[in-house]
Amino acid sequence: MKNNKIEYIDTQLLEKLDSLKGIWIKIGSNFEPIMHPKFSDIIKTLSEMDFKIDLTTNGTLLTKKITDQIADGNLKNITVSFDSIKKQTYEKIRRRAKFESVIERLLYFREKLSREETFFAINTVLCRSNIDEIIEMINYWNANNFHQLRLIFMVVRFLGDDLMGNNELLQESLYPIREYAFEKLDDAAKYVINNRLKITLNSPYYNWSELRKAYPKNMQENIVKSDNPLSSDYFNPGHYYQKGDYPGMQVDCRSPFTFARILFNGDVHLCYRYLIGNLNETSFEDIWHGEKAQALRKEILSNVTVCDHCDYYRFCLNSSKIDVNNKINYFQQDLIEKSIDIWTD
Repeated sequence: MKNNKIEYIDTQLLEKLDSLKGIWIKIGSNFEPIMHPKFSDIIKTLSEMDFKIDLTTNGTLLTKKITDQIADGNLKNITVSFDSIKKQTYEKIRRRAKFESVIERLLYFREKLSREETFFAINTVLCRSNIDEIIEMINYWNANNFHQLRLIFMVVRFLGDDLMGNNELLQESLYPIREYAFEKLDDAAKYVINNRLKITLNSPYYNWSELRKAYPKNMQENIVKSDNPLSSDYFNPGHYYQKGDYPGMQVDCRSPFTFARILFNGDVHLCYRYLIGNLNETSFEDIWHGEKAQALRKEILSNVTVCDHCDYYRFCLNSSKIDVNNKINYFQQDLIEKSIDIWTD
């Protein structure tokens, strides 16, 4: 990424969301939210407005001081991006992060928020470097009372200029060894089920696994859950509000009518990509119901290619239906459009 000037959202803009209080709000997922110098103020303000907070963080900046400041916030879902339980692998993937320091911070955070209403999940992006560590990950996060381990196949999103050369991302892709990865995921499912672990697993692969025939009660779509009564169910606000039928929509998605994304500069987007207004200029209500938003919704209803080219729909909302054998699901859409034939089957 280019070294652009770092900009942060003006916390005063949050006051313009007052009429929406009480709904779910997601913080993070694109950039690390704790980078914001007033992060704890953001959590405090949103909590006072009764927002249900869904936080995604990599934990690297989650100091004990920040944890103490936000521990009483209305944090309902916590997702931590953590790609290995081994120091060498972790630091290879998460550049400039220190394994021991981040682990210490995460465990303090988990203990500080040890309350029934907060769900803790780990997001692990699977690649060649960590595919053999899944059982170790399960044991570690289960022992430390995390509720779910999400195992996500790495999607190659950028290749640089040397498309076919010695590209590190290509070397990490699981596509050429996907059958081996499937075996590892099946082993993980059997391990959780047979040992009646509290932790649950979540991976698009499980929607396709042959194990579903042997464990029909323990494998529902992309979730693996043992018979342990202490296992917790996860409420996914994104899927609940964004996924599903909507009149006129040609895919199983309601995002243009239920979801907005707010950027650091106050820009408001529909479908994660289309600008419909800016909070510095007008209210959220005027933006949501404005001419630009309404025209865009009509365009989406009439042009199915908009949804076909949406990576968020492909890899997130529609994740349970991802064909894990199809090459197109291991690469971002624009790379597929360039017809990059990286491997032959």
